[in-house]
Amino acid sequence: AWDELKARSLENCMLLDVRCSLPELGNLMEQYDSALELVNDGSDLGYVLDEQGQGQPDFLEKYFAAMELERCDTISTALDIALNLNCYDMVLAGQEKEYGLNMMEQLMTQSADPVITPDCVQLKEYGFFLLEQEGYVLNTKGTAYIRRNSQEFYFEHTAPRTEPGVTMS
Repeated sequence: AWDELKARSLENCMLLDVRCSLPELGNLMEQYDSALELVNDGSDLGYVLDEQGQGQPDFLEKYFAAMELERCDTISTALDIALNLNCYDMVLAGQEKEYGLNMMEQLMTQSADPVITPDCVQLKEYGFFLLEQEGYVLNTKGTAYIRRNSQEFYFEHTAPRTEPGVTMS
């Protein structure tokens, strides 16, 4: 940013225009008092997105679904979500049958004499049912089901929101 602005420091720079590749983050001019804070947070978010969870499968899908679930509209909230992706469970759309089968198999291993077997169940519909019962929400793109799990969410860049939201335990 310093090179682009031809400045030695951002402390005396004034924000006149800000552009972001994530439109859901709202008006960044209103979120920051200084160019330095914006550049630092923007750089941190860029780094996190570039790393993509150190190769975590479906990182971006999970990240954007979590942002939608939390109604994320600031860079600082986006940073907290990125650093707390372990607080979200996700099932990709199209994997409802596999999810139903996995859950059915877990039930069968917990029961000494299973009454129901996967052959007796419509696994895709069972998967849909379980996702709904377990609090998963389908994102607006229809590509992933997501929910908040019970792991503690650490707020490093924001304060916990006090208003009730869509998030689930």
